[in-house]
Amino acid sequence: GELGELGEESIGRRIYVLGPVFAQEHFHGAIGWSISVGSQTVGFLVGSMLALRIPARRPLATASLWGLGWVAPFLAMGLGAPLWVFAGGMLISGLSMHLGEVLSASVTQTRIPVQALSRVSSIELAMSFTLVPLGFAAVGPISEWIGVRVTVLVYAAVMTLAVALALSSRSLWSITAVPDSPNSPSSPNSPSSPDSPERSDVAVAPPGTDALATAVTDRLRRAAAGAR
Repeated sequence: GELGELGEESIGRRIYVLGPVFAQEHFHGAIGWSISVGSQTVGFLVGSMLALRIPARRPLATASLWGLGWVAPFLAMGLGAPLWVFAGGMLISGLSMHLGEVLSASVTQTRIPVQALSRVSSIELAMSFTLVPLGFAAVGPISEWIGVRVTVLVYAAVMTLAVALALSSRSLWSITAVPDSPNSPSSPNSPSSPDSPERSDVAVAPPGTDALATAVTDRLRRAAAGAR
């Protein structure tokens, strides 16, 4: 699941490099790209709201499936689709991105003991912020060499293959949603549990709330970094 997110970081976000180039040539420049990014933002909001409503019995497997949403805008670009189709693909990518991230964050919150959360998050973010610049640096020369449309179609195929490989893992399907987690107040491993030798007086938010807050905060931080 985490590898799937890293794949999204290193491949899916290449849309922010190639998308403006494609929009300049086919969608009247900044206007078309603005409509597309606005559609993706709507997808972010809808995905965040749906994540609170849609149960997932196997959250990591479901998150990996949602990763296929990134294929939509790349296919639209590669097939030379009109603006409204590309904007629809961007909406799907935004919706699937947030649904997948909330589910993945939920697994992190519920499966990893609170004492190890900072280390796990640090490793994930370090790998993410390493792959993103490398992908941004590579996509330009690759698209110049084989063309933008071929590049995005190759990316779509690679993302589809990555999801298929992730779903072939038995361990991915073995992780199911659980009512209690190592970080919930009712768990004996939680610092806020009465049975814990290191009880904390700090209130612990419900796992779903923590997951949504983690995903939204992470999204805002990455957006701010991209703007800079």
